Amino acid sequence: MAIFISKPFLPITHPEACLMESLIPPSNPLPSVVVDTRAYPKAIQDFLAQNRAESERFVSESYARELWLNDHDFRVSADLCIDGRVSDFSEALGLSTGLLEMYRSAGCRYNVPTSWIYSRRIRDGNRKLRVMDLGDSFDKRMIEMRMVTVHYSASRPKDSSCAAWEHRTSEAVTAMQDLADRFNDRYFRGNMIAFVVLVDTDLDAVTVIGPGGRLSTKEYINIGPRRALTDILATHLRQIFPASWSPLLTLEEQYRRTFHEELAEHLASNVAFVEHVRATDRPLELLIHQERMIFVGRPLETRNHNTAFLIEDREDEANRAQFRLGMRYVLQNALTDAIASEDRDWTVPVFISIPNDKDDLEQTVDYARGIRANLEAELEKIKDDLAATVGRKLNGSPDRTLPDWVMKDLQSLERHVSWCTTTNDRRTRLFVPCD
Repeated sequence: MAIFISKPFLPITHPEACLMESLIPPSNPLPSVVVDTRAYPKAIQDFLAQNRAESERFVSESYARELWLNDHDFRVSADLCIDGRVSDFSEALGLSTGLLEMYRSAGCRYNVPTSWIYSRRIRDGNRKLRVMDLGDSFDKRMIEMRMVTVHYSASRPKDSSCAAWEHRTSEAVTAMQDLADRFNDRYFRGNMIAFVVLVDTDLDAVTVIGPGGRLSTKEYINIGPRRALTDILATHLRQIFPASWSPLLTLEEQYRRTFHEELAEHLASNVAFVEHVRATDRPLELLIHQERMIFVGRPLETRNHNTAFLIEDREDEANRAQFRLGMRYVLQNALTDAIASEDRDWTVPVFISIPNDKDDLEQTVDYARGIRANLEAELEKIKDDLAATVGRKLNGSPDRTLPDWVMKDLQSLERHVSWCTTTNDRRTRLFVPCD
């Protein structure tokens, strides 16, 4: 039976659509805490300003998200790396902010059921899909379409693919296929369809992998009108994910009928995105790591390509390991900029944000501060090795000598790391500093 929403449809760019949802005023996490954001370095102030704009868009698009959920049978989720080159994965699939459920860890290596936090979050997320409250007293059951991703660089596969897998893409695909199979066969049978997706970070082009082969969106560039392209993709997807595939067989007929069409819709959006990337001629430097910030927490979504490592908060050891990996790249990039501009006030911003509900503000603040303390302690332990590693990389060759001030700065690395700890209201995603 069709589900109808009483509000009239308006494009999200229509001014009346934006007025339908007024911004919810942010609440101070702790009334006793007053943070002067003007004291933050410019990079953190800019990130907070970017978040304010993204929060406004997130709230204004709430009705559009409701319409989308009403019109689809499958909610997309993705296991993603912390790599900044896949930070805009939702946009690459044509999804509005907030529609894609993301789970991030380095190379997705911590996205395994042995992580208690990860297991709890995917269980809770999947359970909510079984009875989706779409307002106006309507409930709807959705199936989770889970994309277990591996990213690589087509132009530089041996040194610009996933560092967490030491650029061994085939090994990563095998591991992620095992994870997808566990989702399909053991944990969420009948409530989730999981499959591996390769992401070429050169173009943000995706390749889906199924029991019947592979489909790469790069092969469908400039193929024709959107509707025709979607139909062609759906036809090919029926070969890659045949009706006899066990995860499809466990679904009710309605979902078996719409799976290929909805996946084709996302892939058609990716084709358009790749066409745009090609048309705008993405600079070569964006093919390698350009992150200048580390973000720890949630939400893990930004439309800014390759600017920050996005680390989901997990168990302490996982946080520390991923922090070490991200810091190596961010520190190297920050110092490269500082040397070029002779900027002695350079800094590495580390941003922490944890979502909260109204009844758990104090606990959320304590949790966020605990993450910061854990990572500050880790920085103290690794700073000497980190400085030596980055120093060697920046030297590059025996005949290059770094300025003396760079070596001194590396020896006092903790002075050049700026921290910002925040919480965010789930309804608005607006970051509110608490430290």
